[in-house]
Amino acid sequence: MKKYYAEVDLLRGVAILAVLLGHSFIVYPINLMDIEWCRLVNMVIYKFHMPLFFLLAGFCFHPPVNIAAYKKQLGGKIRRLILPYLAFSFLDLLPRLLVPSLVNNSAPLSESLTNIFLYGGSYWFLYTLFVIFLIFTPIARFFKKPVPCALLILIIILYKVYGFPSKMFCFNGFLQNMPYFLFGWLLQQYYTEKVQTFLAKWPVTLASGMVLLSSIVLPGSYLIDMLYALAGSLFFFGLVVRLKDGTFRNALTLCGGYTLQFYLLSPFFLVFARVIFVSVLGITQPFILVCAIFLTQLAGSIVCTYILRKIKFLRFLAGM
Repeated sequence: MKKYYAEVDLLRGVAILAVLLGHSFIVYPINLMDIEWCRLVNMVIYKFHMPLFFLLAGFCFHPPVNIAAYKKQLGGKIRRLILPYLAFSFLDLLPRLLVPSLVNNSAPLSESLTNIFLYGGSYWFLYTLFVIFLIFTPIARFFKKPVPCALLILIIILYKVYGFPSKMFCFNGFLQNMPYFLFGWLLQQYYTEKVQTFLAKWPVTLASGMVLLSSIVLPGSYLIDMLYALAGSLFFFGLVVRLKDGTFRNALTLCGGYTLQFYLLSPFFLVFARVIFVSVLGITQPFILVCAIFLTQLAGSIVCTYILRKIKFLRFLAGM
């Protein structure tokens, strides 16, 4: 029986809200990255939000104990990752082909299909996570101890820094994010109440927050960015474990329970929000625009997720 950790859903909620907020700093049809505060906030968000997802995926990963369990787990990953990836990638392809003026990046059909099948497409996170599961599951039992796991992380980092990784099959994304998955996997082995208490201490939380904020003035390399990502994850862990029962905690838990669906649906509401608020209403004030786009993505994703849950076929396509 897998143990339930409330902080995992809370952190997933933080991560998906950070994704929606990060996407709200649009570059088309107007470029909010030309505004300094928008660029800095966006930069801090992008330091930790996707690494946090991979870290949580590693923390929740349980290797199968036999061939039958492996087949069952693989089938679950295909249903939860690959089917939604393909369904929504093709759905995302429609506006890019039919109304290219609405999207930031349009491409010919052949190039778009190549991107979907070989390079991760618009939903690269799902593609990369599936590649990680394919590669790591057969060898996971060899890396339960700190030393071999640390050596594997070191090898990946060295190859990422000094090698020539290909983008095909999201191999570059695999190298970029596998260390976070392994950090989460290793943490799972030693995550006791004592460890949780230490990680949640105020000095640890404040120090990790300061490290994350330092990314504003000290942009770094791959290794330094890894430090920022881990610091950001630790900072928000320290915040969520202190949340008392109430509306905000419940809202974060709700978002955390439907991160996949929000991730799949939000790009469509991002396009809708850009058209309505920029092209139709002509809003250019950055703060108002970011808030409006963020809330549109969030509200639209919540409503559509509720609808998807009611229809069996759509629920299946959305990985529920």
